[in-house]
Amino acid sequence: MKEAVLKLLATRAYMLACAALLFMLASAVAQAQEPARLELATLDRLEPRAEQTLNITMDGKVLQLALRFLSDKKPNEAKIKEAVAGIRGIYVKRFEFDQDNVFSAADVEPIRSQLRSPLWSQLVEVRSKKEGQNIDVFTMIDGGKINGVAIIALDRRQVTVVNIIGPVDVDKLTELRGNFGIPDFNIGK
Repeated sequence: MKEAVLKLLATRAYMLACAALLFMLASAVAQAQEPARLELATLDRLEPRAEQTLNITMDGKVLQLALRFLSDKKPNEAKIKEAVAGIRGIYVKRFEFDQDNVFSAADVEPIRSQLRSPLWSQLVEVRSKKEGQNIDVFTMIDGGKINGVAIIALDRRQVTVVNIIGPVDVDKLTELRGNFGIPDFNIGK
C-alpha cells in the first residue's frame, strides 16, 4: 500500500513538474515573440488604493479595427493613423488617487526592472520637484529601428505606464499624445 501511495505521489509530482516546465516554456516563447511587451499586471496591486483606473489593451487586431473609425480626410486623425501604422500593440495602465503620494517608487519598480534589460535604452528623463512629476521614456532598438516604447509618467496623484509594441517613428510618436490613453505630455516638441 505504501508503495502505491509513493508511486502515485511521484507520478503527480512528475506531472506537476512537466506542467510547470511547459508553462515556463510557453511564457518564454511569448516573450521572445514580443520582447517589447512589458508585464504590466504587477501594477494591479495599486487598484484598491486608486480612485479611478484605466486599463487599455489594444493588440494588433483591435488596433487595426479601431483605426478604421479614423478618417483620412481629417488631418489630426490621418496623422494618428500614420503614427500607428505597423504598431502591434498599445497597452496602458493608469491609476489616479484622491490624495498625494498614495503610491511609492517600489510600486513601479517591477516595471523599471524590466526596462533595465540590455534591449531597452532610456531616451528621456524629466524630473520636476515643483510639479511633482517624473517622466521616463524608454525605447527598444532592434536593427537600428525603434521596435518598442515604454513611458512611465508619475505625479503626486497619478501613475501611468504606456507600452507601445512595434516600429515607432519618434517624430510621429508625439501625434499619439492624448490618444489611446497616452498622456498628453511634452517630449520633443
